[in-house]
Amino acid sequence: FYTNIGFENPREFIQKLETALSTNYPEAYKTYKSSYDKIESLFDISLNEDFFDWMAGEFAIVELEAGALGNEMENILAIRTKNIEMAKEKIAFIENKIKKKTPINIKTEEYKGYRIGYTQLKGFFSLFFGKIFDKFEKPYYTYIGDYVVFSNRPSSILSFIEDYEKGNTLKNSKEFKNISAQTENVSTYFVYTDICKLLPLLKPLLPSATWQNLHENRETLCSFPHSAFQVVSNKKQIHMQFVLNYSPYCPPDTSSADGVENIKELHEEDGETSGEEDMKIPEDENIDTLKYFYAEKFQGKLHREFYPGNILESECEIRNGRRHGTYREYYKNGKIKVRGKYSKGKPKGKWKYYTRDGKLDHKIKS
Repeated sequence: FYTNIGFENPREFIQKLETALSTNYPEAYKTYKSSYDKIESLFDISLNEDFFDWMAGEFAIVELEAGALGNEMENILAIRTKNIEMAKEKIAFIENKIKKKTPINIKTEEYKGYRIGYTQLKGFFSLFFGKIFDKFEKPYYTYIGDYVVFSNRPSSILSFIEDYEKGNTLKNSKEFKNISAQTENVSTYFVYTDICKLLPLLKPLLPSATWQNLHENRETLCSFPHSAFQVVSNKKQIHMQFVLNYSPYCPPDTSSADGVENIKELHEEDGETSGEEDMKIPEDENIDTLKYFYAEKFQGKLHREFYPGNILESECEIRNGRRHGTYREYYKNGKIKVRGKYSKGKPKGKWKYYTRDGKLDHKIKS
């Protein structure tokens, strides 16, 4: 799910927002203005000069399926810059002011040459742009191309960097190119949807009855897999366009690993469940660079794996890219399944195995 919002001048946009707010919602405007003034006074900055001036008037909000580190929907906010070096300089200036004036924590890490920053300054974006940016309350951020990229989770930032490095972007998507060819090049507001990927992400967000109705009609919905809604405006008129591409629904290819997993999840949605999993000590394996970096820098050196639906599957302490320390594995119902220890990637000592109701089943000495 991709949304693009465009405006010619960020300062002008804020001024019009303030005028509309003060005219129609005077109490809300007072609260907004008070917060605005407090930020400038507290940090000794000018929001116009130090924050808005580097923006080029394009905001992109992306909601994606879980990435390489993910177990939840990925939320990304990308702001195009007039000049990326200017943006870096201005954001660094604000970071230094925050450090000097408050105890608010600012952390930085570097991954593959991309500097990742994090601040606990809550509600900064929603102050100016409302609830649409509530998901970016305490953002992680980095610089990619001509954009400053924000997200509420480091896993989303890291996954986004990986996708960008590999060319897994909308710009290179055949389906997105097809939709874009049917719309105007410049928009005030643009929304693109891949409904087959979006549907599973909607389940935790919708009432159960609504979700069930969508799920029962998924084949019809997925026959219109890619769509776009566009608003193009100038000072005289507004033009709106809706593009809906039809393609007969084809069930996932079960010959591939992804297809098998999709069919499995589909059956589980319809009430079918798989049998008992085999109980064995997890094989020794290296943790890839991305997962190790994430666990070491952002997860307290604890590597976690998840079932679909953000259900914890396993967790283990790590060192030097290998499992090292306590290991726990869980059933989907949350009960402990396996408990043991690793030393430099090798199982060590006694391993305990439990039944689905949490009772000790047996022990194995590695």
